[in-house]
Formats: sequence, structure tokens, C-alpha cells
Amino acid sequence: KSAVERGKVIAVDRKKNTVLVDQVNLVKKHIRSTPDSKGGIFTQSAPIHVSNVALIDPIDGEPTKIHWDKVDGVKVRKSKRTGEIIPKPDDWRAPYPTTGPYDTAPEDAMEISYEVPYYVKEIYELEKELRDMKYLPPKEENTFEKE
Repeated sequence: KSAVERGKVIAVDRKKNTVLVDQVNLVKKHIRSTPDSKGGIFTQSAPIHVSNVALIDPIDGEPTKIHWDKVDGVKVRKSKRTGEIIPKPDDWRAPYPTTGPYDTAPEDAMEISYEVPYYVKEIYELEKELRDMKYLPPKEENTFEKE
């Protein structure tokens, strides 16, 4: 269907091992109309499994397989056809955002958010009294040796 078409990879789904290539593997999507938008039949790109996608050799422009090699201590992709290095795009893997709505500030993480209820101390004291009166078995000590 899209065997000889070429395009730019616009999204990668690492969990499903699929890529979304711009203007390749086009499918018709039927959208129902809503009060906000008009419906109809729209064309969009569908994901392709990574085993069905090949990189383009920079020398001759043909599809090629790659192998990984180390050049000056840096891991690079090399074309199996010509041996030419295939550079990664600058934005090939965006860094994980360090700030966002789900991040917790260090001062919030260090804040004490749990207080022991007042009756816990009394429970420990009662347990100790019952052990002293031999109503409860003696408390087992930690059998693991500390290093």
C-alpha cells in the first residue's frame, strides 16, 4: 500500500513499536459531526510497525539497514550499504521535562504530612505492660545482623 513512499517520522510509540510517518499509510477516518465541529470523511496517517520502516542512506538515497558502531567513543548508526554514518536528528529524543504539573517541589516533599495519632503511644505502653505481666509473648528481636 505504502511500500515505496517516503516521509518524515513525526511520532514514535515505543510501547507498541510503531512510528507515525507524515503522509504515509493514509487511511480514511469517518468523523461524526458535533455541535462544535462539522463531521465528514478525513484522511490521516496511521501508525506503521518499525519493522516495516527503513532509514534512507545519505549517499545514494535508497532504503538501508543499519548497524551500530563506535567512532571516537561515540555510538553512531552506520549504513550497511555504504558504511556512511547516518546522523540522528537534533530533536530525536527530547529530554524529560524537569518541571511540570506533576512535579513536587523539594520543600513540599520534605514537609511533614503525617502526624502519629495521640493514642499510639498509649497502645505501645499497654503492650509493654501486658508483656511484663506475661499475657503476651515476648517481643522477638530482629534476627538479621546489621552490617
